[in-house]
Amino acid sequence: MAIILVGGLLSSLLTFFVSQKQVEAKTQAEVSEAKLHRSQDALKVSEERLRSVIESAQDYAIVL
Repeated sequence: MAIILVGGLLSSLLTFFVSQKQVEAKTQAEVSEAKLHRSQDALKVSEERLRSVIESAQDYAIVL
């Protein structure tokens, strides 16, 4: 009877710790996803600025 109790307790603890690690991993993945989206947005803004500068330089070069 004691072996069954100890086995059940160990099984429950193992399941708890595995579940806890999964929650931590999911949280970390969500943080990484948010950082990725912010980086992508910043890249788009940077690309738009560069495109504007290049287009302005081309217009200026044509006038010269």
